[in-house]
Amino acid sequence: MLLLWVAAGCVNELQPGGQHVSHDHQELTVSGGAVIEEWAVEGDWYVSPRLMAADGASRAGVLVSLLGEADAPLMEARVVTLDGVGDWVPLEAAWSEIDQHVAVAELGETGVAAELRILRTDVAMLDVLRFTAVVPDPELTLDDAAPIEGEVGAASAEIRSELRGLGIVTREQWGARATRCTSGDSSKRRLAVHHTVTGSSDPARQMRGIQNFHMNTRGWCDVGYHF
Repeated sequence: MLLLWVAAGCVNELQPGGQHVSHDHQELTVSGGAVIEEWAVEGDWYVSPRLMAADGASRAGVLVSLLGEADAPLMEARVVTLDGVGDWVPLEAAWSEIDQHVAVAELGETGVAAELRILRTDVAMLDVLRFTAVVPDPELTLDDAAPIEGEVGAASAEIRSELRGLGIVTREQWGARATRCTSGDSSKRRLAVHHTVTGSSDPARQMRGIQNFHMNTRGWCDVGYHF
């Protein structure tokens, strides 16, 4: 299990009213096997259950982990409103690295739920899929969230000597994108310890995927941290 030192980041995230939003708020996580066994079959597609969105959904995003190096599967999403369902919208790649892929779709309107479908022939390589549908942070557009070529956030402080033997890795070492957070809180003295939840042959790459998923899909200024 990889432990990660962070110098800055989102404290989960705050809604406009000041309520903390969890990193898995309005999110569905499913294995490739569960997609085959549990999702509906409609022609060439596996179709997800409806992902309810109590806070609304105007953007769909997916973080895909594959069993090996491969292109992202073909996926589409649609919004569900009180008046019915919208058209299927292709998810477009926002970030890709070997076996990790982030894809995003603007749904065209704000709904109360969303659905995802994935091409059946592409599921064989699927390890884990995380699907979210949200109204993204209005302060950060999708273009703003897109990674800048070569942009890597540097560590801001040395790791204390008593912590160096714990397997802690700096943001710089795991290749974190530079934060876009602009919090006025100048009293940050807290530590966030991350683990990547599931096993991985490359935890640093998995963390980069999670960070890009949060920033490109939810419009967050950084990966969602727990303090």
